[in-house]
Amino acid sequence: PLLTLLEYVKTKMKDSIWSEDWKYLYQTSPEGYSVPVYREDLHDAFLCIYVMNEESGEYEMIDYDHGGIRFVFPSLFGWKSCKWVTKV
Repeated sequence: PLLTLLEYVKTKMKDSIWSEDWKYLYQTSPEGYSVPVYREDLHDAFLCIYVMNEESGEYEMIDYDHGGIRFVFPSLFGWKSCKWVTKV
């Protein structure tokens, strides 16, 4: 899960600037679009890099037309995540 990954990364950062009581995860795209997500909404989130090609059954990296690397939040139905995440 994304929360576990974030906590792991935080422990590996030499001079962590993260507050223990952080409330939002901000994600930013190359175009400058930025969107926050509440910490409590991250329980089922994951970073999506590959999708399955329906014709071949093989996994492929998400292409530009489908938004590229992005976070997926299954519990936030209809919510627009940041495409091509470059900064968290």
